[in-house]
Amino acid sequence: MNSIYGVAIPEKDKKELLDYIFKPDAEGKTRYQKDYAKSLKNLITSAYFTMKGDTLVEIAKKEGKKTGSKNNFFSNGKGTSDT
Repeated sequence: MNSIYGVAIPEKDKKELLDYIFKPDAEGKTRYQKDYAKSLKNLITSAYFTMKGDTLVEIAKKEGKKTGSKNNFFSNGKGTSDT
C-alpha cells in the first residue's frame, strides 16, 4: 500500500505502521490497541473513520473547499464593506 485516501505513505513509515498495528508487546497488545483504548474518543474516532472511510474523506474535502473559498474571498479584499 502506497497511500491511504490519497495521502502518500513514506517508505520509512510503512514498516512502523505495520508494527504499530500488528506487533504485540510483552502484554500481548499492540501500540495501536493501547492508543485507541486510552480514551473513548480515540476508539470512536478510529471506528467512525473505519466505518465511513471514503465517505468521510469526501465530506472533509468538500468542507475544506468551502472553507478555502471563504478564506480566499475575504483575503482578496472582496466581501468587505468600506462604505
